[in-house]
Amino acid sequence: MTGKKNIIAQISKEEAYIVLKRLANEDDDIKNRIEKITLDYLTGGDVNETAEQVFFELESIRVEELWNRSGKKRYGYVEPSEEAWKMFRKKTRAIYSADEKVSRLIDA
Repeated sequence: MTGKKNIIAQISKEEAYIVLKRLANEDDDIKNRIEKITLDYLTGGDVNETAEQVFFELESIRVEELWNRSGKKRYGYVEPSEEAWKMFRKKTRAIYSADEKVSRLIDA
């Protein structure tokens, strides 16, 4: 591309999306390649990296916060193990959302 501007680097995300959709609609081979690249990109995460993310999120839960959010409350009793699960799910929601998105794309 000597002497030419890099057009792709200069267009917006929305414009890139429109171009990508047009390419996919015009040619099935290109569409299949786009789908393969997309799945490769989305599933490219390393299992160890995901495990480290989960471990980090678990370790970031402070036991004092759990104690404050569980136990005897004005409206009843909150079981510490149930509150711990709620906190864990909230902390790891982004990790699991990405996995669910990939699963939906594969199953579609």
